[in-house]
Amino acid sequence: MATRFDLLSRFVLDAICDDYENLAEVSKHVGGLGQRCGLTFESGEIIRALGDLMDRGLARGFLLTPTSKPPKKVDRFPGEKEIGKYYFLVTQRGMDLQLAPYDEWPFDDETVLRRDWCAPAE
Repeated sequence: MATRFDLLSRFVLDAICDDYENLAEVSKHVGGLGQRCGLTFESGEIIRALGDLMDRGLARGFLLTPTSKPPKKVDRFPGEKEIGKYYFLVTQRGMDLQLAPYDEWPFDDETVLRRDWCAPAE
């Protein structure tokens, strides 16, 4: 059975699987998914999930500026004071995980909350 953090991590992967996203955009996406299934996530939880995904090689951090072409990869997770400058993108391993079957995903193929879904335990 998945934990709340597992589901949060999947929500974060969902947020970064198609484009570079900063913390504000990730938080907005995760917040929207959470709200649709009755869950709320604090900013610190989302930051922790991003760091964990990077540590596990499922996401990468980047500095994107008008002069950084291509985007500059970041090898370490940024500190809380710096995180607003960074963007995140799923790695191939992260995309493989995101596309793999996940029985605890709360939404059906039409993105409607599944009737048989139960919120995970802490």
